[in-house]
Amino acid sequence: MTYQKLIKNGQKLARQKGLEEEAIKLLVLELSGFDGAEFFMNLNSEVDTTLEEKINKAIEDYIKQGTVDPNNIDLANFIKYTTAKNINVTNSIAEEVIYNDTYLLAGTVDWQYTDGDDEIIADHKTTSQIHWDTVSWQLSIYNFIKCNGDIIQYYLKKLKVFHYYNGKLTVRDIPLIDYDEIINLLTI
Repeated sequence: MTYQKLIKNGQKLARQKGLEEEAIKLLVLELSGFDGAEFFMNLNSEVDTTLEEKINKAIEDYIKQGTVDPNNIDLANFIKYTTAKNINVTNSIAEEVIYNDTYLLAGTVDWQYTDGDDEIIADHKTTSQIHWDTVSWQLSIYNFIKCNGDIIQYYLKKLKVFHYYNGKLTVRDIPLIDYDEIINLLTI
């Protein structure tokens, strides 16, 4: 079985139990032993049988108990954050593949959720260093696709990055690239 298939199967179970689907991806990422970039590059790789059993057991425990092993620091921090912010994770969307036929754009949005009145488009990063300008462009283009180019809707969404590194979770607002700059990039 591939990492992607393990994630999809686990997310389906989490959704059925009203648990956070994004937690499954973080759980599989942490147990894989990969950093974020390696994990992304290996999503369609076959998982070693022993590791697959370990991941399935961790997913099963999460589904049964609704909590995670406190040794899974990134996932525990994510759940603490969503609980502290009172984010209704059952109404969130994880791993949505999006596209725009007009500009031939596509991507996978890590997580979308509502925080109070704010609609959030978020990305999870696990690298030691984040290139903030690149993340701002990435999430702004995702926002453009999600809004189908509607300028009013474009400015209503907020962008965030969840950065997991050295056992810490940092959540940071990401500035939205001006709509005209996105259009200029796409019409070159």
